[in-house]
Formats: sequence, C-alpha cells, structure tokens
Amino acid sequence: RARWAISLIYAVPVAFIMHKGVLFSLRNEELPVFRLQRRRAGARADYVKDCSDLLLNLYGADVEYSADSLEDIYKTLSRVGKHAKFPKSRLHGSPLSRG
Repeated sequence: RARWAISLIYAVPVAFIMHKGVLFSLRNEELPVFRLQRRRAGARADYVKDCSDLLLNLYGADVEYSADSLEDIYKTLSRVGKHAKFPKSRLHGSPLSRG
C-alpha cells in the first residue's frame, strides 16, 4: 500500500524596515530563504550592493522556493492520481476522462 506524505505550507509574516542603508527584518522564526541569502552573501562579496538589492534578492529567492514547492505538490498529486480509482460513469465526458 502506498503512503503519501503531505507537507503543509504556511506563511510566516515578515516585516522589513530600511533605515539609513540598513535592511532590518522582523519575523518570529528563522526561514530558509534568509539562510540562503546569508550564505550567498558570505560566499561572494559582490552579491549585493545595497539594502534594496538585498531585498530584491530575498523576493527572488522566495519565488524560487515557492516554485520548488509547487513542483513538489504537482509531483505528489500526479503520483496520487495514478493510484486513485474513479468510477467511469462520473468521469465519462469530463475533462478528466482519458478516452
């Protein structure tokens, strides 16, 4: 019997404050996107020029994470869909039917 793990995706509120060229973030927990940015900035001195650049990079990395999560969800749905059994009478003529 197949077992499927479903991971819950939830939003963590984050507030940003830019003050005198410094970007502050206020959040209740550590987020992978922030760790990623710290690692990238530590590895390359020219990774960010200023706080606006950093903020754009954070949003870009968040988009990457969101796209990866969506990809994983669609893969899981595809695997589950292959194991699901639908009565033919309910699918006949619907966009889900295969014939």
